[in-house]
Amino acid sequence: MIHGKRDLLVGMVPVHIDFTSMNEPEESKTISYKLAGLQVSQNNFPFESTYFVSPIDRMIAATKYQPFGTWEFLLKGKYIIEVNGTTMEVTLSEGEMRTIKPTLFKVSTSDTIDLTKPAKLKGSPWMVEINSGHWLAFNEAYPVLPGNAIVGINGSSQFLDLPIPEDQIIDLQARSITVDSVCPKEDISCYGSHNISLYEPDEPYPFIETISDIPILFIDQAKPILIGVEGSRDITYEINTNTRDRTVKLGYLKLVPQPQHRPGQVTDLVRINTFGPPYRGHSLDINLENTTLMPLIEGSYRFEHFVSSPEGDRRNMDRNIFVEAGKTVEVSFPVFFSEKKWLSFKKLPAKKKI
Repeated sequence: MIHGKRDLLVGMVPVHIDFTSMNEPEESKTISYKLAGLQVSQNNFPFESTYFVSPIDRMIAATKYQPFGTWEFLLKGKYIIEVNGTTMEVTLSEGEMRTIKPTLFKVSTSDTIDLTKPAKLKGSPWMVEINSGHWLAFNEAYPVLPGNAIVGINGSSQFLDLPIPEDQIIDLQARSITVDSVCPKEDISCYGSHNISLYEPDEPYPFIETISDIPILFIDQAKPILIGVEGSRDITYEINTNTRDRTVKLGYLKLVPQPQHRPGQVTDLVRINTFGPPYRGHSLDINLENTTLMPLIEGSYRFEHFVSSPEGDRRNMDRNIFVEAGKTVEVSFPVFFSEKKWLSFKKLPAKKKI
């Protein structure tokens, strides 16, 4: 270089060089920097991959990428490496040769899971989310850097804090739940027509909301999962931790109120209740003036009909009901109105039946 002040970029790091201290322009001078070496090992992976490296705490924002197994020579300092959404900070000293061995990471589903259904019915596929915003496909292996990763599934608020050791193989086994509407093959509009929610026990809000007739994927291994179906709110069905893939089928309950007046009796509550595990909870109050079509997971339920008297007595005219998959059970029940409400109800125009 000709004498004077010079600015260089060495491995993305700006370096200022000053030759002005020389007494004579003809005098020669040598400035030497000892570089460090950095690489991410290929680890005999059956595919090629790249890593990205950027300097930390520099005024210039720059990033370079290199194939695995290739040395990147850098000045001493702090750098951050990125591979498939995982990051690692390294501090290099002069002349240090540093090799990082990545881990192979995969989230697997059962062979029976059809991953094309979610894209067809809800418009987007299930993807693995790693470290908020980086997406990986199911059943494919990816190299990741050692450290900690936050892993989840798109659309879910449930995340797993995953420690990643160096030079290992991690294969997370995803679980799945499918709520089958038992649709006729020719009725395309029936598929995906029910909103489904998955809950963790004792949590008031679902961690994922999606639709029926697709495998709903999640990766939590330690907790049972509760299924809720829109239209039968507050009734849930529990899937235990030993079940990896489970399909439950829907049946339907058609509740037909028959308004009438009986002196001294008033219907104040009608609802559907459960008998116990794996079923939980009871439905919201049933509409006493209109027909209700309620989807329910196949099984036995209790129809509860509470009638009060002016004396303060209250009795439950309950009955047991079995809801069969793909079938509609019709239940007609009397609704006792007060005389005033009964007279006003009779003046209303007839309502269309569902």
